[in-house]
Order: sequence, then structure tokens, then C-alpha cells
Amino acid sequence: MADSADKAALEELVGQASVVITTVGPYLQHGGPLVEACVKSGTHYVDLTGEAPFVKASIEQHHTEAQKKRVKIVHCCGECPNKNPAIHVCYDLYCLSLMQC
Repeated sequence: MADSADKAALEELVGQASVVITTVGPYLQHGGPLVEACVKSGTHYVDLTGEAPFVKASIEQHHTEAQKKRVKIVHCCGECPNKNPAIHVCYDLYCLSLMQC
């Protein structure tokens, strides 16, 4: 366990793992330093966020280096589709398109 405000502690923690799974939140406030530490150390990162601004910031700040280092950053693994009606609309449209093929 490490304090999300302690960069050195985060780097030490993620340096001991091949994958970090986090449930910290709010991610926009606490998540960025952990993503940064993971990318820096080559550790894969997984979270449960549903915070679109955090995901956008993470991609903007870390995608290029993560891609170079082949580090996987996986957001929204715990996001419940029921919280976002747009997901259901997309799914329904997809199902309809299959029926018409």
C-alpha cells in the first residue's frame, strides 16, 4: 500500500509488481501519479474508474510512453453499463444491425 501523494512510495510499490489493480478514487484527484509510476516502471495498470476526464487526461499524458514501453493501461474495468444509458442504445443498435444482415 502507498500514499497516492508520495511519488517515491508509488514507484517503489509498482516496481514490485507486473500489474497494479487500483480502486482509489476519485481518480481525477488521486489516480494520475499511480498511472505515471506504472508507465515509468513498466508495470501494467488496471482501474475501476468511470471518470471520463481522468481517462482522457491519462491517455493524453501517458499513451505515447506506455505504447513505447508496451505497458497496458486499462481503465473502466468496474464501470457498470447500467449507469450509462448510451451504452444500452449502442448495444441495441448493434443488435439491430446484426438482424438486418
